Amino acid sequence: MALTPPPTAPSPGQDAATFNENVEARLAWDAVNVAELNALQADVTVKQAATNEDAAAAAISRSTAEAAAAAAIAVAGAVQWVSGTNYALGVAVWSPSDFQTYRHTVAGVSNTDPANDPATWEAVGASGSGINEANTETLAANKVLTADSPGMQVLTAPGYGYYVQLPSATTLDQGGPHFDIIVAGSYPIGVLNGAGQVVGQILPNDRVKFSLSNITTAAGAWQTEGNLDPWFQTAEAGFKAWNGATLVNVSDNISLLFYQNEASLPCVRYVSHPAGVALTVGNEYVLDAVTASSVQTTYCVKLGANRMFVPTTGSYGVVVDWSAGAALAVGARTQIYNGSALTSWGGHLVVQDDRYVVALGYNAAAQMVQAICFDCGANGTTITAGAMVQTSSYTGTSSYGYDLAVAVNSTVAAVKGRYNNGSYWRSIARCVVRAGTTLTWGGDAGDPTGLITTNSAHLPDCFSLGKDTSNAECYLIPYYQDANAIKFGLLKFPASGGTPTWAAIATSTLASTTMLGVFFRVSSNSIVQAGYQTANTAKIELITANKETNAITFSLSGNIDSTLPGASRVFTLQNVSDLDGKGLVYYLDAASGSKTHYKGFAVSGSTVSIGSNRFEPSASGQYPLNGQTFSFSNSTGASSVTYQRIGVAQSNASNDVSVDLTKISIDASGNLTFGPFSKGTFGASGGAIGLSNGRVAISTNMGLKRWHGVMRGDGFKFAEGSFGSPQSGSIVQGNAEMIGLVNHDVQIGKNATLYRFKFAEV
Repeated sequence: MALTPPPTAPSPGQDAATFNENVEARLAWDAVNVAELNALQADVTVKQAATNEDAAAAAISRSTAEAAAAAAIAVAGAVQWVSGTNYALGVAVWSPSDFQTYRHTVAGVSNTDPANDPATWEAVGASGSGINEANTETLAANKVLTADSPGMQVLTAPGYGYYVQLPSATTLDQGGPHFDIIVAGSYPIGVLNGAGQVVGQILPNDRVKFSLSNITTAAGAWQTEGNLDPWFQTAEAGFKAWNGATLVNVSDNISLLFYQNEASLPCVRYVSHPAGVALTVGNEYVLDAVTASSVQTTYCVKLGANRMFVPTTGSYGVVVDWSAGAALAVGARTQIYNGSALTSWGGHLVVQDDRYVVALGYNAAAQMVQAICFDCGANGTTITAGAMVQTSSYTGTSSYGYDLAVAVNSTVAAVKGRYNNGSYWRSIARCVVRAGTTLTWGGDAGDPTGLITTNSAHLPDCFSLGKDTSNAECYLIPYYQDANAIKFGLLKFPASGGTPTWAAIATSTLASTTMLGVFFRVSSNSIVQAGYQTANTAKIELITANKETNAITFSLSGNIDSTLPGASRVFTLQNVSDLDGKGLVYYLDAASGSKTHYKGFAVSGSTVSIGSNRFEPSASGQYPLNGQTFSFSNSTGASSVTYQRIGVAQSNASNDVSVDLTKISIDASGNLTFGPFSKGTFGASGGAIGLSNGRVAISTNMGLKRWHGVMRGDGFKFAEGSFGSPQSGSIVQGNAEMIGLVNHDVQIGKNATLYRFKFAEV
């Protein structure tokens, strides 16, 4: 800072007046100079302190640079880590899983990837992640992280159901990684975002890094590096089941387990699985102490909120009541038919007023359709059977089958079936009217116009359109006109129980010679099918029925795939989500070794759009798993985004099977986006284990709704499944939670385990 210069100094040669003026000026300057000197000293002190701080920072930077240089020198010759190699103390390698460099902290053979072995390897040369603190912990409770938590978390869970919750994304910076989580021990650990939603789970000995691409909400948008499974395994419970364990979900929180015990008698257990609470499996109850048989769960029907009719054989059944929770009430074994009605008719039972069960059968000797009603009471477990009633004879019948049986109202049931007269399949469409346990058959609608009579082809599909304004139950029924075309009939069952009518008949616009008859519903009044329009042109047809005007209309998509020879393709449609208008067309290219292709399509109004891109699971022949179905999440807003998980099996020369799990979404134009949903494949050693489950609908019109899936062989981890929607709702809680049953000991058949999974938000 600048100082005021001194004035002219007084001297002896000056006159008295000048001398006096100079003395006064000097005295005044002295006063100012003292203050200026003090200010100068303070300024020097401040600058000296700043200089010292800069010197310290420079020293730190020098130390950091020297350390970084030393680290760089140390790892300059790092090579890829190889399992089974004997590494000396301090040797540097880079991991093939995350490409980071690690230094060996012990001497000896290394069999675990350094990225997953923090006990013997230490990361060298940080990659800019900012993760510089570590926490190793065995969880006694769920772990909730904050923005100040150590970035490295090495966690061990003492059992199933533990999770780590990430901080609110709004408290963190965009980018990362912010956290690097390693799961040790024997149990997986779930990962929740800052809003408490499931992100996924990390399996034992896996490692996942978490970065943020969006920080505007608490949930954020977390991006992961590593093996993150798309669900959270929250619980498991084991029990003894000697044979045939089947899980039947009767509500969101309650299931019944049916199986055979060591004496091969049919049994049941009560299972409670409310959200956030551990699974509990109740005691064993024998359903039938006389006949060794498996429970015929296909025929189970629900009676109100807390009861179920359970056939133990084709002739006997019981009522199970869970009003008192796990203390089940099981009724007496009651004969409901002295023949084989239930086993012959594949679960066609109709419930009315939560107590009356109408069971359908066929008398092969008399060639008659027959029905019986049994009363299970308004409550309790007592069954009272009525008398069997039969229709007139369907002469010449060589085989038969029923396609649907539903309650039109509390006293009328609709029945649709078919029988073969020795030359071709003919239609059965009748009503049965109930008064107490007394049944009366109505008239038959007969064959629809133009039904093919030259071969035994038949189509069992029946698509419900609901009731019209007269309260008639309406169905869209496809059937063959000839070998090259399909007709569609609008069939109505009157509320009075009289003779059903074919209200409309229309012919498909697809002039196909192959692959007709593969349908699924895309809206409440429309279905789709795929087939050839010409020898080299395959399209999707939309069929729409109007139950009020009795009209059936058609519209066609463009060509499904014009890049392949038409004759080389075989088409199958696969639904993505119930009634969202979207789906997949799956087809094989025979000209390239039966290579699998997927294309998406979307329906809007009367327009069917085929996506422009094609999904090919691999370069070699691949086929969907047997019984494969899909899972989906709720639509999100107006965009109606739908995801599904697909397991694809591939056979190779060694007869191994590999399964890749893929996530697919379809936009409004039918275009696909897809990518890996989870790690893991099934090798020949692990195998793919079938998983099945079911729910009895609360509605009286439906029996059992099933889903199927696949379990990974390495520890039976859930890998693929379907969220079906019975008439009363989904079998999962909030479309995000599901329980599954696995028979571990399939050869001995003694041990079974229940798992519960909470799926990641889409």
